[in-house]
Amino acid sequence: MASAGRTRSKAVAAAGVTALTLLGGPGAKPHPPQPVPTGTTARHAPADVTCALPVLGGKPFAIDVTGTVPPQLASRQAFDMTTERISLTIPADTVDALRGLRASSVDGSITALRVTATNATPPFLDIADGATLLLPRAPLNEGQPAVMALPVPPRIGPWVAAGSGAVTIDLVSSGFSLNLYNAYGGNVAKSLPVVCQGPLPSHAIATTNIVI
Repeated sequence: MASAGRTRSKAVAAAGVTALTLLGGPGAKPHPPQPVPTGTTARHAPADVTCALPVLGGKPFAIDVTGTVPPQLASRQAFDMTTERISLTIPADTVDALRGLRASSVDGSITALRVTATNATPPFLDIADGATLLLPRAPLNEGQPAVMALPVPPRIGPWVAAGSGAVTIDLVSSGFSLNLYNAYGGNVAKSLPVVCQGPLPSHAIATTNIVI
């Protein structure tokens, strides 16, 4: 499962112990990850979040995490989510606020992208942990949203399904760092911390069923 493009939770080691405990002994192993069938795309709907920026305060942003999961899982099966798209949208109102700081373009990086898993282990995972998720440079045009699609790892995980029920993966919080540039390419602000709460309620990005 290890690769340069794979994101992993800091809790993966603990997750392995939990999986063995669930299976009833140190000699037991979870089912290996199964090939992901075609046509099992997870929910494709951006999550609206409110993010705190220095000077500007709370401003709206939108984050889209779209991937593919198996249509069903066996009890205790290990699985991943193949990521198809991670994008950040800066709505027009927020773009105009950044332009008010004399910014004409923006880039940066995702510093946190946290998800929870219901009926799967580990229950918490930060997609950005150990990964480099760069936000490409985008123009800040008056009255227009700025959309930045991220280079993404091929898979997110791994998780181990519980014994029964439905598995739901939710986006719960995020954060990133922005660099703002003026019309001549000079720095207006560097490594501007942006902390986002929500979405509230949490935003389901994937759901699948455990078949006993």
